[in-house]
Amino acid sequence: MINFLPPEEKRELEQRKLFFKVLDLEFLLLSFFVFLAILFFGGQKLGYFFVQENRTLYEAKEKEALLYKDLENEIEEFNLLTLKVGSLLREQKKIVPILEKIISILPNNISLNSISISLEKEKFKVGFSGIAASREDLVLLKLKLEENFGEVSFNPEAWIQPTKINFLVNFETK
Repeated sequence: MINFLPPEEKRELEQRKLFFKVLDLEFLLLSFFVFLAILFFGGQKLGYFFVQENRTLYEAKEKEALLYKDLENEIEEFNLLTLKVGSLLREQKKIVPILEKIISILPNNISLNSISISLEKEKFKVGFSGIAASREDLVLLKLKLEENFGEVSFNPEAWIQPTKINFLVNFETK
């Protein structure tokens, strides 16, 4: 293409092209800085959002872990209780004959208030309290218990009163 413009207008045209190129570069540079600003502030907000989200997830996981820990403790307690019940049911078969024997050897004038049986080292420790009508009934009970179970111990106060005796007796089964 042939250009017949005077040199001044050619310079002016070149300056105008240069001006638009610089303006384009400034626009690109400004766009780049606006993009960086948006990226920075948006990224900051996005980072804050992710931090909050992670904190919320962490707290939820923590609560879930505590829930599982509580559930684990409850299951453990339930298992222990189940073991105790199972043990009690197994030992119940051994307790019934002891109770039957105690009831069969009780003299007629003795009534029981309470009875407790506990298992210790393959032996049952038995304790009961009651009221005896006379000291003779209490002596008879002691003799029958010693005959069937071995060593028997009564509370010392039981031997003081002659009638209406509150007593407490402890012994171990053979």
